[in-house]
Amino acid sequence: MVMRLLKHSLNTTGTLKRQFSPADLTRIETAVSDAEANRDGQIRVVLEAALSWHDLWRHQTVRSRAMEVFALEHVWDTKNNTGVLIYVLWADRRVEIIADRGIHPQHGKTTWQDIANAMQAKFQNDSPVEAVLTGIVSVKAILPQGIGSGELPNRPALR
Repeated sequence: MVMRLLKHSLNTTGTLKRQFSPADLTRIETAVSDAEANRDGQIRVVLEAALSWHDLWRHQTVRSRAMEVFALEHVWDTKNNTGVLIYVLWADRRVEIIADRGIHPQHGKTTWQDIANAMQAKFQNDSPVEAVLTGIVSVKAILPQGIGSGELPNRPALR
């Protein structure tokens, strides 16, 4: 617990800005835009530096925080319920993918976990930008065909 508190207290949005340059954020934004073209799905990328002290004190999991962010970012509020959140908690180097009810049942928990695991492996072996891009490409591959609606922002959110 003490080590986790320390890791989270040392990570800020400034840490994220050092890891993800404006050019990197533009690459991610472009990848999201490309992934959503001709697809019935929306991808929202959120990069969060750390949890609050309050969240750490109550032992919040990365998954439960991702569920909160899913709601806060209105990923659940897309026309066909095909929103997908790619959530990265930087301090823990953990990834969670939350898919809305219009797309989750077709692929199941294992598919989303496999994508998250591939991203986490990339975090360890490559750059963090490449890890996020890998996740976007993997999600694109399973989004249903359709007309892209641009309901959610394509630019990654830094928290």
